Amino acid sequence: MLPFCRLSLSQQVTADSKLDNTLFRTRRTSRLSYSPRPVPPGVVEALSEIASAWGQTYEQVTSAEIIEHILSRNIEAVFEDLNAPAYHGEIVEWFRFSDRSSRQTRDGLDYRCMNSSRLSFWLAARVPQLMQLPVTGALLKKIYRRQLGHVPTLGMLAGPFWDPESAFDTGRFLMHFWLELAKRDLYIHPFGNLVTNAAAAEFCLRVLGVPQIWLIFRIGYSKTPPQSYRRTVEEVLVD
Repeated sequence: MLPFCRLSLSQQVTADSKLDNTLFRTRRTSRLSYSPRPVPPGVVEALSEIASAWGQTYEQVTSAEIIEHILSRNIEAVFEDLNAPAYHGEIVEWFRFSDRSSRQTRDGLDYRCMNSSRLSFWLAARVPQLMQLPVTGALLKKIYRRQLGHVPTLGMLAGPFWDPESAFDTGRFLMHFWLELAKRDLYIHPFGNLVTNAAAAEFCLRVLGVPQIWLIFRIGYSKTPPQSYRRTVEEVLVD
């Protein structure tokens, strides 16, 4: 076991959140196909107000043409990054290709939760070079896009994030925002490569015109996605 940090826990007398604690179990990423049902205007307004109260900005896109344009760039960014040795070497260690390995480790990226077949998930991990070849690359892009299913809306969060002093407040905001989504039965699926891949981030700035974007995600209504296996609190924290 590798000690990560030391925590001192104490009970807070007054809570500053009115959100139900059960939302922590409801909150979940969904990589399934989303319902065509749009996010209601009242919910969009509420999410924008929540973000503004934290010094952040929430924007969304519903244009099918722009969404497909961004999804295509996201796939390119994923394929580029999986062929970068440092990125590939770190993330592939967390890929779980079978239910057996997922249950044994109870961590990482389970192929079920990634809404991927075992074969395509294995190929991405073990033979990422196929993503850069003309024929196999085009085929794998189609498979990846098909896995995403329907994407009616893309949301984005923008504001202070990259400077270290913003990390804690932005982290608190993200959790609060995500719980607000869960309260409204909304799911998200983050596209991290669109902000961590420099070329993709520049592309998104040009297309969307929103500065300081630190998270882009699809947002909407979905069937309940598979639940990942996770270790218990007792196994994670050492007294």
